[in-house]
Amino acid sequence: MSQKQIKIETIHPIYDVIEDRIRLSFNHKQETNHVDFMMTRKFLLQLLPSYEEYLSKVYADKTLNQKVSQNKNARLSNHNQLKPYQHRAALLKGIEFSYIEKTQQTLLSFYSTHTKAYVRLNYEALIEIFNIIKSTIPHFDWSISPHL
Repeated sequence: MSQKQIKIETIHPIYDVIEDRIRLSFNHKQETNHVDFMMTRKFLLQLLPSYEEYLSKVYADKTLNQKVSQNKNARLSNHNQLKPYQHRAALLKGIEFSYIEKTQQTLLSFYSTHTKAYVRLNYEALIEIFNIIKSTIPHFDWSISPHL
């Protein structure tokens, strides 16, 4: 069975209390291109250092204090409007970062066993998405510093 490919248009991260995981809902208003991935604490703790290393290697010339612009490639919406238990979620198995030299963008791919969701992002949008994801972390419950 081949992987279903989905282009990400909207991203809605939310902490799912029942599953004790971060739910990443992509394209939640689209019936055919919707997918939910669950991100575990263990996965997140492995992802964040890789993300920081990627930023320092690929975007070394950018300053981390740079003002984040509005993301034009994928929209982040108010996750309070999301009905998180409406759709089944797949366990997130990996995230790939691929730098596209010509456009100076990152191809960000999220994948599970049966689905791959991807989006092309500039530096500012990449920072914005990870800041939003990090804001959903239940820092106290997961014993993770809020300053990571």
